[in-house]
Amino acid sequence: MSASLPDRTPVGDAVLLRGLFGAGTRGGASWQVARRQGHLLVLARRERGGLARGLELYRALRPMGRAYRAVLASLSKSPAWSLLPSRVFAASPEGLVSRLEAAGRVDAILFGNPVQEHRRVILLMTTAGGRRRVIKAGFTPAAIAAVEREAVVLEQHGGRIEGLPRPVEVLRRDGETALVMEETPGVPVGSLEEGLEGAIELLGGWFQGGESRPLGSFDVFPQLLGSWPGAASFEELSLQPAFAHGDFALWNLLKAADGRVAAVDWEWAAVEQLPGLDLVHLVLQEQAMRQRKSGDALVDGTLEVLRRPIVASFLERCGWPRPELPLACYACLLNPIFTGPKGPDLERLCRLAEA
Repeated sequence: MSASLPDRTPVGDAVLLRGLFGAGTRGGASWQVARRQGHLLVLARRERGGLARGLELYRALRPMGRAYRAVLASLSKSPAWSLLPSRVFAASPEGLVSRLEAAGRVDAILFGNPVQEHRRVILLMTTAGGRRRVIKAGFTPAAIAAVEREAVVLEQHGGRIEGLPRPVEVLRRDGETALVMEETPGVPVGSLEEGLEGAIELLGGWFQGGESRPLGSFDVFPQLLGSWPGAASFEELSLQPAFAHGDFALWNLLKAADGRVAAVDWEWAAVEQLPGLDLVHLVLQEQAMRQRKSGDALVDGTLEVLRRPIVASFLERCGWPRPELPLACYACLLNPIFTGPKGPDLERLCRLAEA
């Protein structure tokens, strides 16, 4: 397939395919396609065993991701897989795939979550020397901005923050940015119970050092007051500034063979942030996405986990005297779960924090 794409290909995917394979023709490679809700999601070389390898990257389905990967990986090893449609994408020299394959072989391409507008792409490749690389690429303005945000964080802080990698390379051209990284070893963390201790250990290395600061001195405090006027009574609360991941959730955590937990996807990372909110995010998202809790049950379930000794001890190290406070700050600052008509009662949560 060259510049001519089938009518049923979503517009966003057409832009990405042209960015990956270019508009001309040079040669062909057979790529197997997986779809969901009418969107292209995963492309993998058919001769490499269907989608089994590509699905190791896939976490866009979040709670159901493991089952989805397992089913497709099993199918890809069966004769039935050959009955599914495959397409030949012609890779022209100006396409990203051709340029990357000058140094190795692209094994799989993962498209972004179809509910997201910026439609980024992740590629998995093996270099000529056998090194594994992960490449995040963007071909639309919003996607490029997202990739650039992550590239800047890695360029400025990679190697200085525990677990934050340095980029191998950042490829920038008109209408395209690609961030090249070493593949992070490990398998997806399957549950909060499986990864909680390792996640807390990782977060413990992200304190910025130096003296604690009053809550009122953080940049987000005016925004916090706008949603929660009662936060003024905690303005002098002393907190230890920390590096923040920004989307510290199960689908962005990997567990290595030695049990250590590593994070991926640093698009929203930032320094000198309120401490402990990454941990709140991890617990809250697990309660909402995996256990499907909502409303008061979501708040109560999250607080139950935050009160566990191992979690409460970490939050106290951050400077929070009780878990209701970081949860209230998180809800007011970051999470749209609390703003919808069926979301938890934010006023109730703030009252719990003030009690």
